[in-house]
Amino acid sequence: MSITSIGMNEETAKLVWSHLSKSAPSMLVGSCAAILYLSGTVWSCMACGPVRTVLLTVIAFLAQCVILYSAARNECEAKINSETVKKILTRALYPTAAFVFGYVIIPWFLPAPLILISKIGPTKVIIPAATGGLSMIAMNYILGNYISVEEICQ
Repeated sequence: MSITSIGMNEETAKLVWSHLSKSAPSMLVGSCAAILYLSGTVWSCMACGPVRTVLLTVIAFLAQCVILYSAARNECEAKINSETVKKILTRALYPTAAFVFGYVIIPWFLPAPLILISKIGPTKVIIPAATGGLSMIAMNYILGNYISVEEICQ
């Protein structure tokens, strides 16, 4: 089924893909943060902050890699080789680092009411995941202006 058969023209489809490729990894990380919080009520090791941070960082990196690989595969088709994979892995590190910064550092500088709310219940994971996700989206938009998929394929 092609995109035009469901009512989208090619330009609209490219815009939708552009927005989804920049925001979908952060949505996945936010959802996983909530799941990790709930699993922390069952398995005590998941309630540990450093374990959640490492797991969410790995999830953020893998989500970025999948999005970049699928975009490169669509653009380059048969040109994907070890050099392209290396560029994808390198490009995926930047939004992942932005996520870690947003998850660990930015919550310390939130307004007082948000800091108080983020100390109880599921918001202690959701609010940092949201700030990390927003910083990851911002990094994806910044990098999207400077590094195109075609440059990854070269």
